[in-house]
Parts: sequence; C-alpha cells; structure tokens
Amino acid sequence: MKRKMTLRISIFLFFYLFTAFFLLGIAARVITGFIDSGEIYLLQGELVKSAKMSFVAGALGTLVSFILNKIDEYNARKKPPTDSDK
Repeated sequence: MKRKMTLRISIFLFFYLFTAFFLLGIAARVITGFIDSGEIYLLQGELVKSAKMSFVAGALGTLVSFILNKIDEYNARKKPPTDSDK
C-alpha cells in the first residue's frame, strides 16, 4: 500500500531537502575555496546565497514529488490492479 502525500510529509520532505542541499552547498563552497586559495572561510553572503538556492531546490523537489504522487494516484484509480500470477 502506498502512502498518500499529506501536508505533514510534504513539510518534512521540504525541510529534509533544504537541509541536504544547504549542507551540500556549504561543503562545495568550502572545498572549492580551499582548493582555490588554500584557506577555509565562509562569508555571510555566501551562506545567504546557499540558503536561497537550497530553499528553491527544496521547494521544487517537494513540488515535483507532490505532482508525481498525484499522477500515480490518478493512474491507480484509472487502471484496475493486474494479477501477477499469470
């Protein structure tokens, strides 16, 4: 049985994606800064920029997940279940 995409699941998914992309963005900035200049530093502007990009990525990921879930629900109602014994 598939779980329906509820508001609670959507909120958890958004925060999970936001956190994952934020940490990935910070790690990428630290690694590229270290390779480029040999120093590790983060400016406040870089953190804000990474947070903005993470917000957009999390929101779009949640939206895509919601849309694909609705498509699956529509297809499940449209087609009868098939018998796998054949």
